[in-house]
Amino acid sequence: MTIQEIQSIAKDFGLYEGDSELIDMLSYLHDLGEIIFCRAADGIIVTDVDWLLHVFRAIIQLQDYLLGSAEMRSLYRKASETGKISTKYINHVLVPYKLDSKTKKSILSLMETYDILCKIKSDNDEEDCQYFVPYLLQPDVKPFDLSEYHVSEMLYIGYEHGDIPYIPDGIYYCLLSSCLKEWNNTKVELYYQCAKFYLTSSRHYIIIKKVDSHIALQYCYQKLDSPTSANIVKSSVQTSIYKNRPHDIVQRKLSSLMNDRMPKFKGAILRYYIRCSKCSKLTFIKGKSDSHDGNLVQCRNASCNNLFESQSVTDWIYLNQEKQKGRQRRTWQEGLSNDPRKYFHTVAKGVGIKWTELVGSLNTQIDVEVIAAQNHQIYDQAIAALTEWYNMERNKPTTVHLLQALHDIGKSNVVDDIRIQR
Repeated sequence: MTIQEIQSIAKDFGLYEGDSELIDMLSYLHDLGEIIFCRAADGIIVTDVDWLLHVFRAIIQLQDYLLGSAEMRSLYRKASETGKISTKYINHVLVPYKLDSKTKKSILSLMETYDILCKIKSDNDEEDCQYFVPYLLQPDVKPFDLSEYHVSEMLYIGYEHGDIPYIPDGIYYCLLSSCLKEWNNTKVELYYQCAKFYLTSSRHYIIIKKVDSHIALQYCYQKLDSPTSANIVKSSVQTSIYKNRPHDIVQRKLSSLMNDRMPKFKGAILRYYIRCSKCSKLTFIKGKSDSHDGNLVQCRNASCNNLFESQSVTDWIYLNQEKQKGRQRRTWQEGLSNDPRKYFHTVAKGVGIKWTELVGSLNTQIDVEVIAAQNHQIYDQAIAALTEWYNMERNKPTTVHLLQALHDIGKSNVVDDIRIQR
């Protein structure tokens, strides 16, 4: 039911005193467990909680369709092997409940709100869209083959054992659904208690795995034969990890889920952990690069106290901005001419209307209004601005200066175009 329908019933029986009072009453009954009231899902209200749980179970617990049609057997196998179900599968398992399309839509909306499942974005075939349901994964599903990928060291997220000794599987499954909302595309892959999400903007994967009482993170990107292309991809991935900090995103989502689903432990501190090279136990670290002396870490386990260099810190935490820029500059210099004028055509063609931002990053004294008035085409404006920049600089500017400015205004694709030209 909707709030509007409940409101109408309350008015018919003379119980309606106002919207705020009605919402307070529904929230109170929800807290008691008498109803389900979800304001985040368009204010859906379910008065029969047991019935709703049966419907949820019908969707997320695989039924045995070995005696069903060939299509149903195929959908069953796909769900158990990939954790993905289609609209056809959902419609089939809900046949006994005789639900209309509006009620089905409300139930799926509830399940998405509670991170039980997540709709997978796709550019086509909306009528039979796919849903990601981590609960469906079976223990016998084969793990990922990462032999063709560069793989980072693991970074762990969790709690001190005395605070919360174990993260329940249900919380972990909800975390995977929540992460898919963040990085939603059809390339998500799963096996038992592990998921691999593809980040299209930076061409790498984030792997989220449940390891004992912690959540383990890795990132990986494809191995390439060409050293030039490999360096481009590596630089792009490292920049993405530093700027977007996917580990912080996962930590925030896990913290929110734990606080909502396990409010008794709301004060517990969620930390980052790495594995000690000597005792192999997890030791917690601070999540900011300025909290570390390079990648040196001292094990906090009293019986160990080992001081060691951690590749996990290097891969995830200690991607210092200046250090990252230094790496990029060295990579950019490889095989390129030091004269930026050789690349003005590519830059002017690729930067488009953002040429004014580029010039602002290169030299704030350049008068972009005069250039725009004297040149009617965007390409010509960009060429004129770049030429003026080159002529104004006392010390001849280099290609690296130009590439850094392009990177700073979010035009890394133009940087890649220049590097591919060499």
